[in-house]
Amino acid sequence: MTLWYSIQVLISSETIFNGYFSVEPTSATEGLVTHFYDIINCNTDIYVNNGFYDEDSIFNIDTKLFSYGGTVVSSFPYFKTVYPSSAFYSFWHDTPDNFITPLTQVDTGLDDVTCVFNINLLTQKPSCRPLPTSSTNGVHFYPSNQLHRSGYFKTMFDTTLLPYNKMYNNCSNTLCYNYSKNYIYKPHSGYGQVGTSAAGYLGRRKRL
Repeated sequence: MTLWYSIQVLISSETIFNGYFSVEPTSATEGLVTHFYDIINCNTDIYVNNGFYDEDSIFNIDTKLFSYGGTVVSSFPYFKTVYPSSAFYSFWHDTPDNFITPLTQVDTGLDDVTCVFNINLLTQKPSCRPLPTSSTNGVHFYPSNQLHRSGYFKTMFDTTLLPYNKMYNNCSNTLCYNYSKNYIYKPHSGYGQVGTSAAGYLGRRKRL
């Protein structure tokens, strides 16, 4: 039965990696790593069985430690920034410490970096929910022809964020919030209410 583990990698209490990997048991105490994922890009399997740095992909099920030979992955953004020439990254253990070694394309170790590995057994493979890489990821931009009727707005259970304070179709005087020039402004009081058409908002403001 395939085992799944979460892994958090830290250096000096700073988290530099979160992910998960699978292990196929070969005995009661050991298994072979078969898949490895970074939660930032969980659709891509970064495990590589290229034998670099004496890789054997062995994982100790009892102690939750990688072997001395280690397991190699093809992506590690933190170390790619620190070591631009790195292409692969070996997770390995040599008592009493855990290490990650950035490797070049030709299997040259750039440094043996001591890390903390927090590894936990999971009940199943995690569902893939990639983390946003920017503040605009996942933002739904509503068509301008749907911004003039309050019936088009889903304000109760819609977690989509409108692009406040950004240019939006020149506004065209049809926005659901108080409008000015070419920006959507986030309301700062009860006067500008979510789900209200521009005409309705202006009418309410005049009555107030």
